[in-house]
Amino acid sequence: MKNAAKKLKVRNIIFSQTCISRQDLLRSSGLSIRALDRYTADLLKDDLISRDVHSGKRGRSSYFYRSNSEKIIFPGLSLIQSKFSLVVLDINAYIIYAKTVDFPENIVSADLIQLGLGMLEEVRKILPDRNMAAIAFNFNTFQQPSNRFTVMKELMRKSGRQFRVETRLFESSSLNLLRFYTVLGWTGSVGMPIFGDRIRLHVVTDGEIRSDLDNFLYGFKHRQIDPKSKWVCPHCRKPGCIDVLLTYRAVVRRYQDISASVLPCQFDQVLYNNIQLLGDSGEPAARRILEENGVLIARAMAILRKDLQLDHLVISNCPKIQYDIFTAAYHDLTGNGKPVLNLRSLSVSDAILAAPDLMRREILGYSKP
Repeated sequence: MKNAAKKLKVRNIIFSQTCISRQDLLRSSGLSIRALDRYTADLLKDDLISRDVHSGKRGRSSYFYRSNSEKIIFPGLSLIQSKFSLVVLDINAYIIYAKTVDFPENIVSADLIQLGLGMLEEVRKILPDRNMAAIAFNFNTFQQPSNRFTVMKELMRKSGRQFRVETRLFESSSLNLLRFYTVLGWTGSVGMPIFGDRIRLHVVTDGEIRSDLDNFLYGFKHRQIDPKSKWVCPHCRKPGCIDVLLTYRAVVRRYQDISASVLPCQFDQVLYNNIQLLGDSGEPAARRILEENGVLIARAMAILRKDLQLDHLVISNCPKIQYDIFTAAYHDLTGNGKPVLNLRSLSVSDAILAAPDLMRREILGYSKP
């Protein structure tokens, strides 16, 4: 049994009892005294348990361990555009505190880090009788300066040192994928491409977010899904690759081309969302784009599933018209009738809550992220 599993076993035994003696814990765990003392010392350090010392008749000390589960909390701090959103969960995943703070778009890195540390310090003041078991950080990439991810990593590092707890940094899209993987009890590999402001890819294998796919992603986004397309990629020089057809900007460009209309100057995602709404309402050009997207995405997903040998696929931000076309086309291409999960209903709030909840599940051993 690995050390983490042994520590988890000790903690679970203590959590299941109102109070348990060292001897009973030794007997129930099957561990050596040395190993038991090491794991209980770690749990005491993390404030997950407490220890009482009783003096016996012969002067020997007896140790009794108690669970501190009702006192532990799991803060999650999310960076969304120019906001910090903080949510604190208790052991049962109830929200016991939440706060959102706006900051100037041009805020300097040092001030942003201090703002984050200050919000976490405020949690200790507001909930002085609670113990932080871990802190989760969530980074939403939309409209963020290029250095913000590095800033969040530094904030995470300083928080771990200041509050003496385990910390972890998630990215919003991969965070939602990992949470579904965990909650649904999936095994093997699951992939979720993001057809957004740029083509991104998240893959979870055996409960871990993969970080070794940069080279694969470059090749994947330049795979041809419509060789006869009029749209030629300026990077790979090939017509009809994923990158030139399915980013927000590409979809907007294709819509403007067939509708002969000029959309107002806005962010590509806003225009893309407007096209989805127009398509849902029956506007011919927008509906045609959604139907074309369904077929194109099915081709891209079939490539992805085959190349990475995925057990599950997830699609995001897919309206019903597009999803229905996608489902039929994907089945025709692969013969696979297994439904592909559509995460269209997820919002920023889901990721804000998912970050501390995943840390809670990991610390408590409900699952391994």
